[in-house]
Amino acid sequence: MARKVFISVLGTGFYSECVYKMGEFRSDTTRFIQQATLQMLTQQKVGGEWTKDDQIYIVLTEKAKESNWEVPRGKRYNPKDAKEVDYIGLKSVFEQMQLPTPIKTIDIPDGNNEKELWGIFDKIYTVLESGDELYFDLTHGFRYLPMMVLVLGNYAKFLKHTEVKSITYGNYESRDKETNIAPIINITPLAALQDWTNAAADYLEHGDATKLKICADKPLITIARETKGQDQDATTLIKLSKQLYEFSNLISFNRGDEIIIGKQSEQIKALLEKADAEYIRPMGPLFKQIAKSVRNFNPDSPENMIEASRLCLDHSDFQASITLLQEGIVSMLCRKFHLDVKDKGDREIATQALNKLGLELQNKEYRPLSPYKETIIKRIIDSGIISSELANQWNKITEDRNDFNHAGLRASYKDAETLRNNISSYLSAVCDEISAIKAYVPGTPPLLVNLSNHPYKDWSEDQKKAAEKYGEIQDMAFPEIDPAMKIDKIKKEIAAAQIDEIKNMCKERRVTVHIMGEMSYTFYVVSQLKAFGIRCICSTSERDTEDLGGGEKKVTFRFKRFRDYDC
Repeated sequence: MARKVFISVLGTGFYSECVYKMGEFRSDTTRFIQQATLQMLTQQKVGGEWTKDDQIYIVLTEKAKESNWEVPRGKRYNPKDAKEVDYIGLKSVFEQMQLPTPIKTIDIPDGNNEKELWGIFDKIYTVLESGDELYFDLTHGFRYLPMMVLVLGNYAKFLKHTEVKSITYGNYESRDKETNIAPIINITPLAALQDWTNAAADYLEHGDATKLKICADKPLITIARETKGQDQDATTLIKLSKQLYEFSNLISFNRGDEIIIGKQSEQIKALLEKADAEYIRPMGPLFKQIAKSVRNFNPDSPENMIEASRLCLDHSDFQASITLLQEGIVSMLCRKFHLDVKDKGDREIATQALNKLGLELQNKEYRPLSPYKETIIKRIIDSGIISSELANQWNKITEDRNDFNHAGLRASYKDAETLRNNISSYLSAVCDEISAIKAYVPGTPPLLVNLSNHPYKDWSEDQKKAAEKYGEIQDMAFPEIDPAMKIDKIKKEIAAAQIDEIKNMCKERRVTVHIMGEMSYTFYVVSQLKAFGIRCICSTSERDTEDLGGGEKKVTFRFKRFRDYDC
């Protein structure tokens, strides 16, 4: 279990008595804020029960020891009244309190030079242990000591994994003169703000929102509560941090489909608008910087991948940047020509259109795909949306991406600085050349030919829903096949006509064929269409059988999904 550690600097001043308060807590009448703060922490069990395994450290100079720790004779001169009065030192006060937690002093020099300052820092840091939970009181001490304690807390957080649980000070000067009650001010939000600032900076510089998520996962979201007093603000901060974490993971791990959908980026924009309008002011400038990282992302847009590539380049994630850039170009072409951005075969079509033009520029041989795929490739090239410059850049991007993916273990490779500069150049050039792709208006939508004896109108709602991804539906009646007819006659007189009709459809449209029927005919047609490069699918279903008695049964088929003919 983590050790709770209280650290307070004891000063040299003459401290007058008062009662300290925070919320419902009221201390005993005391000269020492340390007494009041420890009463609050131990009585209210802040951080849990304080035990002998925890630790209290009082930081003091030799003069503070004489003035306020041990106090010889138990008396001090009161400059205000110009007389000597009874004055019990803090050491004796602690003895009377009978605290459950042991107390140690840390003797420090006055801090008159840089060497002494670093000596003080080292003395305090040395007593901390890994995982300590720190409770600071910053009321007294020289001007530099409170700042040093704040810096030390942040330093120890990284090297010893400590956590700052509380930072307070007693504001004696603002006490109520009639009741003599002074507030204990909670300035823990300043430490929390520092954490949030560091986390936001880490995201902006490196694209990593892990620290933001860690901040959001902590139960103490005091910044929002202290400044606005509204729990909804803390909730918004938590949601924003977690969405940024998810978004940064999508970018870092090249999750193209989700980047294209743009759900996280839209949610971040919505949360940032709310934060900008209602949120804590210290975080406002950070939110504006974060907003810049998502402002060019849009819902359901393959162009998001190009923007993600730019983010990765800004964050020095070069391999992710070149991957997203190349796959983003392919995704944009797929979308414009009704190709499925997640289908391997469809992506191959868009990729080969770029390769074909690129190889022609280099006077290199191009190996064609299936006739059907080549018709789509020709359609893409004839549209004019791939410029010679884009094809040229594509060649270079492909070469460098291979260099990355093979770790430079090739006969011809580039040094790191060249790759870094190249990616920046490619991204700039591609952004100039993809305007034609953006402006291109998609042609006729894809088509699903339903070659079966079950017309589309009779399909279940589940089957119709599943068919939407393949495009518009056009029924084509499955022919009656005479069991006595020879296979050669089936091929020439029946199958050939339907196969030619489907091939003609492919001249203007991307076609998928749903074929279900007599097995020998289905096998032949599928083999011919697949050889041409046309995708063929079948329906799969579950069969429910109900015994009606008397030897009769009722059989019901329930559609489950479409499956490719893989032959």
